[in-house]
Amino acid sequence: LIAPELPISVLLLGMGGDMHTASLFPGTMGLEEALAPDAPVLSVLRPDSQPEARVSLSARVLDAAIAKHLVIIGEAKREALDRALSLPPELAPIQAVLSETTIHWAP
Repeated sequence: LIAPELPISVLLLGMGGDMHTASLFPGTMGLEEALAPDAPVLSVLRPDSQPEARVSLSARVLDAAIAKHLVIIGEAKREALDRALSLPPELAPIQAVLSETTIHWAP
């Protein structure tokens, strides 16, 4: 059971160049449900690029973490993060968890 352990105390996330995080890939079947304010704790996503379905914590659960940290490395990911700031979560899922997130970037 996960729900009794929520909220997450410390959340450490990465981000892909496509602005995905925690298996929340843009354009993936299941993303809309995973981003919903009333999403269940766990969401099933089916990225076309992967042979198997993925299970991820939903965006609302990730965003509710007490302390959130995002680690990105490289100029390309910094540019992707800059793009994500002006996009909706449906196009840049990382956007769903950026409020009050500490960003750690290394070139």
